[in-house]
Amino acid sequence: MRSLCGPTRASGPPCPADSPFSHIRLVFAYTRAMKVVGNEHRPDWPKLGPSIIIATALIVAIRTAKWVAKSSADAQFSDVDVELDKEVSFAARISIRVMHELLRRHESLFPQRVVPIYEAGSEEESHR
Repeated sequence: MRSLCGPTRASGPPCPADSPFSHIRLVFAYTRAMKVVGNEHRPDWPKLGPSIIIATALIVAIRTAKWVAKSSADAQFSDVDVELDKEVSFAARISIRVMHELLRRHESLFPQRVVPIYEAGSEEESHR
């Protein structure tokens, strides 16, 4: 196999073109230049996950506070409770609906992240 860096060498530093990822470099070489024209503030979704979990746990705790503790005859299935599973599903639906409504109306209440807005450059700019 012939190398893109010239004749095959027995020693010396590895040629970048022989790398299995050399095609990625070519993608960036022929991509038009992108220019940042501004910034946009959007909700930071990874930071909202714990909020949904906490809200769901609070709803379940409030709705099941007066339930009588159940003891199962078989210790292996002591955590299986169909009614509790329904309450958890309901609480998750409610907390997500509330989160969506708050995001729609009051987006500034939640953590924000800055996202750059890009504009494609012209052909002349990419060849400079």
